[in-house]
Amino acid sequence: MDHRHRAALRVLATVASALLGLLGAILVTSPAQAEPTSVSGECGWDPDASAWTVEWVIQPHPPADAAAFIIADVSSEPTGELTGPVGGSGPHDPSQPLTLTHQVSELGDGPVQLVVSVAWDDPQATTEELSGTVDCEAPPRPELVSGFTFDCRTLTITITNPDSETVRVTFEPVDGDPFGVDVAGGESANVRFPATAGQSVDVLLDGHSVVDPAEPITISKADLEAQECDGDAAAEPVGLAATGSKVALVTVGALALLGLGTGLYLVARRRRIRFTA
Repeated sequence: MDHRHRAALRVLATVASALLGLLGAILVTSPAQAEPTSVSGECGWDPDASAWTVEWVIQPHPPADAAAFIIADVSSEPTGELTGPVGGSGPHDPSQPLTLTHQVSELGDGPVQLVVSVAWDDPQATTEELSGTVDCEAPPRPELVSGFTFDCRTLTITITNPDSETVRVTFEPVDGDPFGVDVAGGESANVRFPATAGQSVDVLLDGHSVVDPAEPITISKADLEAQECDGDAAAEPVGLAATGSKVALVTVGALALLGLGTGLYLVARRRRIRFTA
């Protein structure tokens, strides 16, 4: 029994040794699994282009024996203008990252995404499809709304343009059609609306609201009642109020006409000119 037991143990030991040797050979000859290529991005608002700009970085992690790679295809969501090594470009050096610039004018419901298909120049003709995402924040609101006031008749919104270029501001009242007002650089404009309970106005630049959510332009029923208004007060029509440079022009014109009339009167008295119809 001992002899047969020892023989069986020798057979098992031989088989185990063979299996371990085979496993070691497989591990030595198998190609190492490379870390997958990564895609990362940074998003920022470009006020000059009125769009978001995403700088994408494709960081290659080549498989064994890969001499180069080709960008087979590139797609984005939302779609936008892509600048850089797009689909079909290459061959590229696997030791160097690639950079793409992605301009997005309108965001979707989720983050901005870039999908890249990579074809490696290696014996296995390895291919990869990878993606990266980045969140884009809302653009900063320009400080155009200087403030608003209202009385029994009129809601007045003051817009101040701190830039040197003319901007077109859109007003969207809760009741009524939206309309645009051009405000020259360095100038201000007062825009008026009827002061009614529930009146609310949004102000937009390039389709984005510039009204601080913490200070909405609205008149509640309680606000209007606090004015102790006379029921006969008529609301002002919607439009630009005559302020600033317009008032100055009217004043100068009136003074000029007054001076002209005074001069004609003095000349008529001196020369005894009689004006007849």
